[in-house]
Amino acid sequence: MFGSCQNNCRSAAAWDPCQAVRSCSCATFEGREVQWTTGQSVKRPMLHNLKTLFSERSPVVQKLAILASVFIFTLLGILLYTIVTLHEQRLDGVVVDLAGRQRMLNQRHMKEILLVSRGLPVDYSSTRNVLRQTLEALTNGGPAVLTLGKGETVQLQPAPTEGIKEKLALQKNLTRDFTVKADEFLRLSVGDPAYSSRLEELLTLNARVQDVASDAVTLFAEHSESKIAAMIRWEATIGLFAGILAILLTRQILQANRTLENEIAERKRAEEELRISEERRAEAFRQSDALKSALLSSASHELRTPLTAIKASVSSLLENAGRMTGGLRKEFLEGINQDIDYLNRLVDNLLDMSRIEAGMLVPRCESAA
Repeated sequence: MFGSCQNNCRSAAAWDPCQAVRSCSCATFEGREVQWTTGQSVKRPMLHNLKTLFSERSPVVQKLAILASVFIFTLLGILLYTIVTLHEQRLDGVVVDLAGRQRMLNQRHMKEILLVSRGLPVDYSSTRNVLRQTLEALTNGGPAVLTLGKGETVQLQPAPTEGIKEKLALQKNLTRDFTVKADEFLRLSVGDPAYSSRLEELLTLNARVQDVASDAVTLFAEHSESKIAAMIRWEATIGLFAGILAILLTRQILQANRTLENEIAERKRAEEELRISEERRAEAFRQSDALKSALLSSASHELRTPLTAIKASVSSLLENAGRMTGGLRKEFLEGINQDIDYLNRLVDNLLDMSRIEAGMLVPRCESAA
């Protein structure tokens, strides 16, 4: 664009240098204005978008913070839930052991009753007390003997389910019946006719107590296992929810990342365009300065030519005033008048060029004929 405009201006300078300035300087000024506006309009929004993407309030940063918070709280929740469940499992293990020990104590109580009925000095009351205390603690909560013979106790919680409570209540009733019948059996002697029948009845009742105690142990164990299963279900659900949320947030982050990559690519493209525009602008200034120098040289020549002609005509008129005819004098004066008109047009054009430089005139590109 600048090369063609410069050629037009040089061809126009042959007859009117200021017209050439109009034709070429307008392209330079308008090109400079367009280039500057283009660079600023592309670069400023680009920098603003990049700052927005990396600011604390940007969607990318917020989604990353949400994603990190979800994972942290999920891990903390799962860890806390696991710790609580494992602690309860240890307590449940103690409860299951104590419920299972009831069967051993029940058998031990039966053997002690048989030994006492044979006349051997055995203290069965301690076993009976431990049976009652442990059964009460398993049902309603409270202290229970942990280690026999050492007095070490453990604090138990009430029975966790209605089914276990009902089974323990049945065991308590059967144990009470067994205790009553055992005391009645101990009042009989070995030679008593009812001894054998009462012994058989006592053994049958003891076996039933054993069955109920075994059922209670099974219920306690199933309840403990159900906690583990519930923990696994809850942790799997929480993990699935966190995974789905992480996938959704990750997709949004990837979309934002692609947007950011596009913004960076657009920024590079805009910077390249700006660099090219600046190079063109610098080249336009260089060509403009060169053209102005050429135009000033041409203008000096154009000014000198009519002034020389006027000077020669005036000198001839002064030197040959008495010898010139009216027609010749008129011809000289008309030549002077034409040269003065030419100078006026040249001065007007130079003034227009100064106004263009000062921004007082809006230039327009015109093709030089």
